[in-house]
Amino acid sequence: MKIKIENCNNITEGLINIETKKLNIRFGINGTGKSTIAKAIQYQVEDPESLTDLLPFKLREENQDNLSPKVEINNGEIKSISIFNEEYIKQFLFKQDELVSNSFEIFIKTPNYTETEENIEEQLKEIKKVFLSNEELDQAISDFESLSNSFKTTKKGLSNASAISKGLKDGNKIENIPENLKEYAPFIQDKEKCVKWLEWQIKGNNFSENHNNCPYCVSPTDNEKKQTIKSVSENYDKNVIKNFILIIKAIEDLGAYFSKKSKEELERILKKTDGLLEEEKTYIITIKSQIDNFLERLKNLKNISFNNLKDDEKIEEKIKNFRVLTS
Repeated sequence: MKIKIENCNNITEGLINIETKKLNIRFGINGTGKSTIAKAIQYQVEDPESLTDLLPFKLREENQDNLSPKVEINNGEIKSISIFNEEYIKQFLFKQDELVSNSFEIFIKTPNYTETEENIEEQLKEIKKVFLSNEELDQAISDFESLSNSFKTTKKGLSNASAISKGLKDGNKIENIPENLKEYAPFIQDKEKCVKWLEWQIKGNNFSENHNNCPYCVSPTDNEKKQTIKSVSENYDKNVIKNFILIIKAIEDLGAYFSKKSKEELERILKKTDGLLEEEKTYIITIKSQIDNFLERLKNLKNISFNNLKDDEKIEEKIKNFRVLTS
């Protein structure tokens, strides 16, 4: 597996080779970029939009070439990542205040404690059965997470780097195709194949310069046809379109979770011919907030157990806060 990292903190460009099913070790002194590499890979796997947080300081003030952090994972796939760092140690391992080794087993885990734990787990059994093995719920959580990540915000509001902002920067170009590219409508509006088609078109454009033949069918081409081929690259970014299609699909799949009014408003916004208005950005931020609250409740229900309730004095009240109300 090869991982290419560009423009992430102090790393301008780097290539990492990883051998699967083997222990791979990278070591170096402080400041050489070990943590940056870990964060970059984690962001690429879990939330690609967060890569913007790794933009080098030198590019934040002056970035004429519009460079951005990038991570490419080739010849393999990373489905999940865990980072063993200082934060992990503080959360799970560091027990400076424990005066007696194994104090929990000695002072707290009495027969009465164990019996209470078993009783609570028994009462939670049915809830866990419903939420732990529920493919529909897992898919809904995945879709909502994808949608929330697409609506990324900053302290100032909706991020210009968010998938929805990029997808609507000049309007929805899947629905509103430029006049000179109308003949390509069947390909651009095919949401299943659009991204691969764009990639093929953009690669072909690189071969059209200094040649009089079409890079796709090899037939003779005139300047007008060359300009049309070039126009695809100028109007469409395959990564922006890919992420925008994911938003459209997520809203289609999650339609039952939205009120009729909210779904219609989101669909209207996604079909705009121009950029987002301030009130539309505010509306999207509100929707994101509601999605995040809903996600938190779903995840709490999915992970409910004695262990994540034992620190609360009023367990019944805590469980009530897990309720998901429907109308």
